[in-house]
Amino acid sequence: MHAAVVALSELHEAVFADHMTRTFGVGWESRDMGRDRNPAWAISVVPEVLVSEFSTRSRHIEVKKNRLIADYIEKHGKQPTTAKILKLRAQAALATRPEKQVRSLAELTGDWRTRATHLLGQDATRWAQEVAVNPPAMLLRADDVPLDVITEIGQTVVAVVGEKRSTWRRWNLHAEASRQLMGWRFASMVDREAITGLVVDAAENASLRLTPPELASSPIVFQRHDGTNRFRPKHSTVYSSETLLQAEDRFLQRSRATASPTVALTTVEQITRLPDGDGRILSDDQAAALASIVVSGRTIDVLVGAAGAGNTTCRV
Repeated sequence: MHAAVVALSELHEAVFADHMTRTFGVGWESRDMGRDRNPAWAISVVPEVLVSEFSTRSRHIEVKKNRLIADYIEKHGKQPTTAKILKLRAQAALATRPEKQVRSLAELTGDWRTRATHLLGQDATRWAQEVAVNPPAMLLRADDVPLDVITEIGQTVVAVVGEKRSTWRRWNLHAEASRQLMGWRFASMVDREAITGLVVDAAENASLRLTPPELASSPIVFQRHDGTNRFRPKHSTVYSSETLLQAEDRFLQRSRATASPTVALTTVEQITRLPDGDGRILSDDQAAALASIVVSGRTIDVLVGAAGAGNTTCRV
């Protein structure tokens, strides 16, 4: 269930948008949420200033997250990874959670109406009634989407996921498929789920399977209704792409090439014994790592070390 959380969240957002369009005929638009976050979709007639007014919790989380990122950079001397930023944001959400206050619904809605009226410059209730009256929207049925379009979107899904991950599973493809289809409005949840599933299937077909297939069929008692083995977690197949494997091959080839410029070992030994502008001197491990790289002649070298081990100092 944990592996499917992001995919189900993205699908929920899309299904909700479909329902709002079917009910009120509203349109949707993508809005940039800044670095490290996916774009957010909002009702096009709702101004951003109104969204921001009722997103103070998000603003507080962002401010705290930025402080945590700054602390991380100061401590480790490098930018945190995307995965680490997500953890820092979760930490910020917990740290900024306000104490619960018991207020009646009438009191809350009255306060919301007053704040919205002030920002809009007109009565919020009348404004909401006006923007909720629209002509029926054009809605898609599953049969309206050609198979070649589904194949094309599936390839786009693989390309986008491949920019963020070296390997992936079906739920990663499912989440990105929902993002790619968010701008489409469907006539029913069944239609959306059908097209999303087809796009994910196309993305799996466009991916390179890394998990080996089973060598023999398991007994029927150990099979699911679709024929898969009950002892293998559902949707656990790991994929990658030929593009990523080719990129890895290029890195390996360049790491074996030894025709690049080098520095004499005696020069390295002299430099590593001298303090820098701040009076710092490389440790024995740092000096050894630096010497190994600059005398190797390799086109590409990899310096690996735990956080705080001085990787940045060696690089500088």
